[in-house]
Amino acid sequence: MDLIQFIRLFLRHAIWIILVAVSLAAFVFHSTKDEKRTYSTEGLVNTGLVSGYNIESQGGGKTDYFYTSAELDNILNLISAYETCEELGAHLLAEVMMYSNPSPEVILPPNLQDLRLNIGGNLWDSISVEGDFEKTRDRLIEFRDRRGANNPIHEILYSKHPMFGIETLGGVKVVREGKSDMIRLSYTTIDPGICQRTLIVLIDIFRRKHREIKEAQTANVLEYFEAATAASAQRLGEAEERLKRFQEESRIINYYEQTRFIANKREDLFEDYLNELMNLVAADSALRTLERRMNDRNVLSLVNQELMAKRDSLSSVVSKMAQLKLLSDDTLKARPTIDALRESALNLRRDIRNSADTIMKVNRTPKGTELDQLLSSWLENLLKMEDAAARLRVIEKRKEEFEDIYDAFAPLGSTLKRLEREIDVAEREYLENLHSLNMARLHKQNMLMATNLKVVDIPFFPTAPDPSSRMMLVIVAFLAGFILPLAMVIAMEFFDKTLKKASWARRTTELEIIGVLPRLGKKKRRRGRVKEEFLEERPIGLLLQNVKIELSKKSAPKPVRILILSTRDQEGKTMIGYLLAKYLRSFRANVAYLTPEDGHDEASFPSLVSSLIGHDHTYRYFLEDDLFEMNSEEQLIRERAQELPSVDYFLTELPGLLTHPYPVEVVKQADLILLVARANRTWSDPDRQTLENLNSIAKVPIRLVLNGVDVEYLEETLGDLPKHRNVFRRYGKRLLKSGFSSRSKL
Repeated sequence: MDLIQFIRLFLRHAIWIILVAVSLAAFVFHSTKDEKRTYSTEGLVNTGLVSGYNIESQGGGKTDYFYTSAELDNILNLISAYETCEELGAHLLAEVMMYSNPSPEVILPPNLQDLRLNIGGNLWDSISVEGDFEKTRDRLIEFRDRRGANNPIHEILYSKHPMFGIETLGGVKVVREGKSDMIRLSYTTIDPGICQRTLIVLIDIFRRKHREIKEAQTANVLEYFEAATAASAQRLGEAEERLKRFQEESRIINYYEQTRFIANKREDLFEDYLNELMNLVAADSALRTLERRMNDRNVLSLVNQELMAKRDSLSSVVSKMAQLKLLSDDTLKARPTIDALRESALNLRRDIRNSADTIMKVNRTPKGTELDQLLSSWLENLLKMEDAAARLRVIEKRKEEFEDIYDAFAPLGSTLKRLEREIDVAEREYLENLHSLNMARLHKQNMLMATNLKVVDIPFFPTAPDPSSRMMLVIVAFLAGFILPLAMVIAMEFFDKTLKKASWARRTTELEIIGVLPRLGKKKRRRGRVKEEFLEERPIGLLLQNVKIELSKKSAPKPVRILILSTRDQEGKTMIGYLLAKYLRSFRANVAYLTPEDGHDEASFPSLVSSLIGHDHTYRYFLEDDLFEMNSEEQLIRERAQELPSVDYFLTELPGLLTHPYPVEVVKQADLILLVARANRTWSDPDRQTLENLNSIAKVPIRLVLNGVDVEYLEETLGDLPKHRNVFRRYGKRLLKSGFSSRSKL
């Protein structure tokens, strides 16, 4: 559909489209005549989620924009939540009802009068407590929650009441200011005081609810970590107490230092044992050598007898000294006792030597060695052997004690390790829970700080009403009433499957069009300023010309047989047959027109057809059962066949092919077949099947004559129609066709 066709389509239905648009606009204008004026206000709240400073952001970390966006969405949803609107409506209504005669800054007198009328004076007085908002609100909520059929408070709050209804209060507009962390609230209602108080109270309500939600979110986490920290601290104390009892019972001060000291002492003890054992062996070997060199055994016997008692004393003193040195951990404290024993040992050695000197009477040995030197060496080795033997005895006892200590300390180590491991696990668990508890407290404090929303712009009191939208509604209604019918007309035109113009008929029937005839005789207004003579003569003349062209394509012997048929009745075949006969006779041709007796189609050219009905050489034949067996035109008219003169053209009209039989041989003998179809009909599958059967028997091409085409579609075949157009229409059409340089004459 091009622009010209669109304009023609609109002009065809312009009256109805404009009538619907004006009616709808008038209805809206009448419906809004009692519309109340509205008032608007707005406020700005800073959430501080993006640019605000908090405890957790002091480390300079990046802002989590996903978290920020989610928090802003939570705030926006909280503002428009059902419970928020419910509490807001009850709060506003209680503020109004707590005064017997509130000022216009609270509510306008007409709105107050309507509200008292809806609630009722007695109920208003029973709920209202003058100047006490808390009691008024409590009574209001109590009455609101009562079940019953007649509850005006419930009806006002849970309805579309323009000031207190939940559905109306849910219409508060909340938007984020760009990409900032500020949100803007705006509201419109019929009362300026209620409008301002709505936003002020709403901000207070959602700030409180937001804080309660944040506190509830952190309370469970904080309680969990407090309990976990207390339990881990208790387990740590119990583990430390078990370690303490174990050390007290096992008499352990420092297990690792004690075991290290015992190990070192044991190594020293083994080293002393080896040294003393070597000293003992060396002294015993030297003593035996000296005894072999001393041949006077009696001297040795005397010396041994004399010195036996003192040697035992010396051995006892040396043993005590060795025991003190090995067993005493504090050598400084035991030094006086050791010095006294050393002094006693020196005295005993001196006495032994003096006793040995007095006994000896011989100065030399048989080999010439001085006897006192041998005796001194013998005595020294003897003392060394006794000293070593005493030390070895003490070391042996000490070794036995060390074995007992090792047996006692060996199992203590694993038990102590297990207890220390339990303490370590309990301590780490306690420290981790303590850290988590501190982080939870920090997060709670941070969230509480984040809930401290700042009101940047307090909602103002609207002193003037908003501009009325009544005219805008009327304009919108007019446009809707204009566009919707126009859209319906376009849709109907787009989905119209009728053969309304030549291009569509050619594409649908797949037949070449030989002629297009206008729809005349009815609805002459559609013809506009087109000349009547042109519409009645030019389409028929063009049809006759095309018929001549088709017949000239083959040398057909006379008479020429032209077959006029249609798939259905009432397609206009009779009219086309009469017109063709008229124009052919105007060229002095003898034409015999055969038409069925009861198959007349309604003619669209009554002035022309009336002059042809009853004309000579017009024959009617009857629709009989054996019609399909007829072989020629003579058989169709039978008893009048002898009246047929020598004719140039046989125009034979057949009845509807879908409703009547047709003579097959007559179809085969035709020199031209004209299939007539109305433009206001559809082309269905039975039509296609009938056409296929007809093509199978016809020996000549079938041409389509489209009948009853609307005048605006004739330009597709006839070109510009001759009608009077003013200057604007001529230039408008030229502009739409982009033919700026086109002219109507040379």
